[in-house]
Amino acid sequence: MQNKTMALIAVAVIAVAVAGAGIYYLYGGDDSQEGTKILIQDNEGVYFWIEGDGDNELTALTDACERYEIDVEFADGWIDSMFSLGTMQAGDDWIYWNQYSYVDGAWVLNEYNMDQYSTSDVEAMAVVYSDGTDLPDADPDEAKIWRFSTAGMVFTIESETGVSFKINGTGETAIEALEDATERYGVPFVASGDPANGIDSLFGITSANEGDQWSWWIQKVRTGDGTGWETSWDMMDEILTSEIHEMKLVYGSEAM
Repeated sequence: MQNKTMALIAVAVIAVAVAGAGIYYLYGGDDSQEGTKILIQDNEGVYFWIEGDGDNELTALTDACERYEIDVEFADGWIDSMFSLGTMQAGDDWIYWNQYSYVDGAWVLNEYNMDQYSTSDVEAMAVVYSDGTDLPDADPDEAKIWRFSTAGMVFTIESETGVSFKINGTGETAIEALEDATERYGVPFVASGDPANGIDSLFGITSANEGDQWSWWIQKVRTGDGTGWETSWDMMDEILTSEIHEMKLVYGSEAM
């Protein structure tokens, strides 16, 4: 009887372990897959992938935005605003969130609102903030989705438009972790320095001077109390991931 009891306990422990592994696999594993792949891309060429569940593109995107805490508002099955970016006029053109479906190996611009497209009929979907002439910059077979892993250092990348997303990578220093993270998640990155010690460009976006105002990829780390962010002027090869676990890379000016 004692052996039978011990066997039942062992089975219960294994079942709990497997269940726990399943939870990690879904929410923290790098290889898990769930739901529809969704590409988000702004008009600066910054893009990233998320995923969500739903019978149609509207419900899938709604679910994905809830998971990744993305601010989005819908109107009649279309995106009214995302990351506080709504329809705006730029010269003679209008910029808004265009919606695409990946069908038969190509991105196709949606003609109808998103709830008219079943997720079972598309390989992926994309929303691109543009005047309608810019196709998504990546295909579903290139999708690398951050699934809430905090291994190593977590980077928040924020473009000039305010579009932001997270990736993570490992290494002894911040620059090593960033090199690993950008390779792991398919983010176009060029390091500065030899050996590498900083950022030359992300998504091809480099430092620029407009009207005596410089913009660049500003490095921010957590404040001492952990409630906010402050600029770090240390070179990234001097920042140890054993001491700093998060970094925000914001494109803009120090005056922002």
